[in-house]
Amino acid sequence: MGDPRAELIRGGRRLLLGEPCILPDVGIVDVDFDAPPDGQDLAEETRALFARILEPAHHNLVDHNFEAHAWDVHRALGEARLLYPDWPEKWGGRGADADADATRASLSVWQEVGYAGLARSITALVGHAILHFGSTALREEVLERMAKGEATACLGYTEPSGGSDVFAANTKAERDGEDWIINGQKMFTSGAELASYVMLVTRTDPDAPKHKGITTFLVPLDKAGIDIHPVHTFMDERTNATFYQDVRVEDRYRLGKVNEGAKVLAAALGFEQGGGYYHILMREMADSVTEWARSTNRNGQALIEDSHVLARIAKVHAEARIAEVLSGRVLGTRLAGAQDLAFGPAAKIFSTEAFIRASSDLLDLAAPRSTLRGKDGLGLVEKGYRHSSATTIYGGTSEVLRNMVAERRLGLPRSRA
Repeated sequence: MGDPRAELIRGGRRLLLGEPCILPDVGIVDVDFDAPPDGQDLAEETRALFARILEPAHHNLVDHNFEAHAWDVHRALGEARLLYPDWPEKWGGRGADADADATRASLSVWQEVGYAGLARSITALVGHAILHFGSTALREEVLERMAKGEATACLGYTEPSGGSDVFAANTKAERDGEDWIINGQKMFTSGAELASYVMLVTRTDPDAPKHKGITTFLVPLDKAGIDIHPVHTFMDERTNATFYQDVRVEDRYRLGKVNEGAKVLAAALGFEQGGGYYHILMREMADSVTEWARSTNRNGQALIEDSHVLARIAKVHAEARIAEVLSGRVLGTRLAGAQDLAFGPAAKIFSTEAFIRASSDLLDLAAPRSTLRGKDGLGLVEKGYRHSSATTIYGGTSEVLRNMVAERRLGLPRSRA
C-alpha cells in the first residue's frame, strides 16, 4: 500500500482526529472479526458482577501487579464460580471448557474493567497443572479452595544462580520414607505473600541431565521451614525471595512423576506464554500521550496535528492490535483443545518486544513530562517504560522462545546443545 509511515499517518488521522477514510475494495472477507455471540451470557454475568463489587475509589484499577489484588473481589468471583470458568463444575468452574467462546468472553471482561487479576492468572496456571498431573487426593484438597477464591498459588521457579533457566534448579528434594525434605532458595516468587501454595521446581537426581533430574511439587506455604522475604523492584512492584530449610512435604503434593518435572513445566509454561495483557498497557500509554498531544501546542498548532506525532502514536495502536489478536489466537487454540505448536511463544515474543518499543518511543515523544512518576496521565508512560524492561525474561526469554518457534513451527534444526 506504499510508504508504511504514510499509512501510519493516514491511520493516525483516522483514529485520533476522526477523519474519514476511503478504504480499498478488498472483495469478500471470509473472516468474521466480531466477537462470537456464543458465551456472551457468561460475559454479561461477569460484567454485572464486577459492576456490583468493584469500587474505583477503593480498589486499585491502575496497577497491573499483585499489590492490586483485592480479596473481597477475588472471593466474590469465586462464590459466583467465575474465577476459572473453564474448570470442570466438579472443581468449582462452569465447565466452560466445552465452550471456548464463553470462557474467552468472560475473561476478557477482566481486561475491560481494568482489574489486574494476576493472582487469578497464576493460580489458573497452577490449577491446570494440578488437573493434569496431580493425584485425586491433591485435586480434592486444593482445587475447590482455589475456585472459591479462598486460596491462590505462586511460582517457585527462578533461583539466584540460575537466572531464567528454570531447568538449572538446585533446590534439593530428597526422599524420606513417604515424604520429601526440601532445601533451597528461590528468587522472584511474586505473589507468595498472598498465596497458600507454591508450585516448586526441585532437583531430585543431581546426577541426571538437568532436564531429566527435576521434580515439581505443590508446596503449602504454611509448612515449617519456609521464609518469605520481600524484594522491591525498580518497577515499584513487590516480589519475594523464598527460603526452604528442611521443609517436609508429603508425596501427595508431587505433580507428575519423579524426575519428570520437565513435562509439568512445559505444560505450565504453555499457559504463561500467551502475550498477556501487554496490548492493554500499550493502549493506556498511547491514550495518555494522545491526551497530552491534544493539549500541547508547538509552532502555533496542537501537537496532535503533527504528522510525525500521529504516526508514532498510530504505530503503538497498530502493534497493540496485533498483540491482542495473537493473544486471542493462543487463548482460542488452548480452549479449543488444539495443539499449540508455537502460537504462545510467538505471541509472547511479539507482545513484550512491542511493549518495550512502544514505551521507549512514547517516553521520548512526550519528554521531559513523561519522565516524571505518576499513576495517571504521562506517569503511565514512565511506569510502562520501567515495567517493560523485564517482560522479555519471565515466562521464557525471547531467545529461548525464538528457538521454540523455529523448531516447532518452522521445522528448523536445534540451535543449542
